[in-house]
Amino acid sequence: MTRADSWVRVVSFAVILLLVSTGCLAQSISGVVYDPDGSVVQNARVLLMRDYSKLKETKSGEAGEFAFSGLEPGMYQLQVKQERLSLFQQTVLVGKAGERVYAVLPLARESEAVQINARLASGVRRSERPPGKAGHSGGQVEPAISLQPLRPAYPPSAIARGVEGVVVLYATINTNGAVSDPIVLESADQDLEKEALQATRDLLYQPMKLNGHPVPCQVTILFDFKLE
Repeated sequence: MTRADSWVRVVSFAVILLLVSTGCLAQSISGVVYDPDGSVVQNARVLLMRDYSKLKETKSGEAGEFAFSGLEPGMYQLQVKQERLSLFQQTVLVGKAGERVYAVLPLARESEAVQINARLASGVRRSERPPGKAGHSGGQVEPAISLQPLRPAYPPSAIARGVEGVVVLYATINTNGAVSDPIVLESADQDLEKEALQATRDLLYQPMKLNGHPVPCQVTILFDFKLE
């Protein structure tokens, strides 16, 4: 190895250290696609956008997983599409570490139109349609707010076994603020899962409001159990 080659390697290593220390290395967005039942969805279209212009596209794999790598820090928009399921959208802020997204696709809304015909009676004039009523101003959304801190305990059985990891739940916040129908999307351990489920059932929210009226909404909750 020549002196010049050694110098190039030293400089390259120094640049890498600088990028790591400043968080400038390319980052990633990864995740999993689920249906409302908590089952993984394969072959869903996953689009990555920036300023709502498409950058990349991929499809979810056999385990519902997807990933985009080589990303600069910044704000991105993620869309997930699958036939017969509703569109999932999320804004993702990529910082110094990779971001994880749990995309739950609700069932698509069905629609149907029926036309009823009859012959106009002789001598009867077709009436004019009355002017439509002005619609009420809408789109005013107040997010759900937790009324009590989420305080799950670390299961002693998991501590004794040295178990740690992530549990991700998908649940509904009802109009009375109670949480119901939790579904496990991801679980590192059964004992951790039981604790996360119990903590979620004990939660109480100020419900989401649409135009001043309480409405149900869905929430994804991530529990990260770590041993010190």
